[in-house]
Amino acid sequence: MSFNTITSPRQEKLALHRYSVLNTLDQRYPEARQSEAMWIPLKQNQDGEEVTGTSSPDEKSPVRSVTQTVARGPESGRSRIGLSAGIAGLVLTEMVLSTLGASQETTKPTLFVGDFEAGDLSGWRTNEQCCPHSINVVQEPVRAGANAVRFEVRQDDPNVANSKRAELKLEPVPASSERWYAVSIYLPKDYRKDPTPEIVTQWHATPDFDKGETWRSPPLALLTHEGKWRIGWRWDSARVTQGNSPEGTLGRTVGNYQTGRWTDWVFHVKWSWKENGLLQVWKNGKQVIHHKGPNAYHDKRGPYFKTGIYKWPFKTQPKETTVKKRILYVDEVRIGGAGTTLDELKPPERKAVATPNNR
Repeated sequence: MSFNTITSPRQEKLALHRYSVLNTLDQRYPEARQSEAMWIPLKQNQDGEEVTGTSSPDEKSPVRSVTQTVARGPESGRSRIGLSAGIAGLVLTEMVLSTLGASQETTKPTLFVGDFEAGDLSGWRTNEQCCPHSINVVQEPVRAGANAVRFEVRQDDPNVANSKRAELKLEPVPASSERWYAVSIYLPKDYRKDPTPEIVTQWHATPDFDKGETWRSPPLALLTHEGKWRIGWRWDSARVTQGNSPEGTLGRTVGNYQTGRWTDWVFHVKWSWKENGLLQVWKNGKQVIHHKGPNAYHDKRGPYFKTGIYKWPFKTQPKETTVKKRILYVDEVRIGGAGTTLDELKPPERKAVATPNNR
């Protein structure tokens, strides 16, 4: 499912108008093809995530780029006027489309559903895995419906994005946007306590590489550590975050984790590096966090959602971890805009679990 999908006749009409304007410009002003190119850096293809208190090397892969054509009309005044009018029409169309898209994106009750009922990983932007055992759709255990997804990370797995992980991720949200996120996580009965942590769901940020930023720890993460659930968040009002040292960090333990059963999570976030930010979290229907204040980096783009297993100590602290692999299951991922309510994200009634241990 794409956030940019045309979802109304009006959007379709505007999209057709945009195509018509572009086609007309191309026919009347072919010299515009010979214009200068402006290179715009995009985000890196791999994540070099870290977590507060435990360093993990940053990913150093090259920055990808795209070209954006800057159209220039012919020298005659009449031609320039025609081209300017055409571009003005296109700009107006783009503004209307953007406004419609932003409005629908932030108010539509459900923006994304990841319940794996198609039997595959369709709808997810990228899956980060090394091996056949890393990420698989399974029929048991499931939170609802017929399918869920199983994640596995082994200590001797090859690195993925410079660390030990098996994760699914989505596109970034707009900066300073408001979102509701729901995810159900199942920890098998033999999911043992470990002195080193792992992230099981996170919201990662894209650095502004053109300003010299590098990969930083995620602004928001859900972890398991020493038999407990833990939530940590970070923020920085500075336009450029220096290294992996933001302005502030907070963390909270939200109870012991239970194995052999599903845990339902709902996160309501107003992403902001200012005091108007908001973070609310519910675990199995009970609110465990209500925090007003900053919760994001001062980036051009908002965070992107990831779920699965990120066990960086398998690489950075191999002698301190007491487990050789981690396995968990995820189901009923749902994302809503600002108009969403808690009740709309509640998963269906629980289904009996038939899987007692890892398999």
